[in-house]
Amino acid sequence: MLKLTLQHPIRTLDNQLLFPPETLLTEETLEAVIYPHRAYSYPTYSLLLYGSVKGDCLNFLSTPPYDTIFLDKSKSMIS
Repeated sequence: MLKLTLQHPIRTLDNQLLFPPETLLTEETLEAVIYPHRAYSYPTYSLLLYGSVKGDCLNFLSTPPYDTIFLDKSKSMIS
């Protein structure tokens, strides 16, 4: 594995320091961060169920040129 030296700190989304600058990234250092979190499952949410996202996407895809790209094959103009 290619070994990299960090130029900047790496932090989690909640600002916990994972690696300070000048850390040599090796397979072992990455495994030390990944391994304890393997069992944790993050909740998932459907983006399409949020607000008007699904309707907005369908509306957008029904406008040119996307209406032709995603045309229903049964409604194709070519016979």
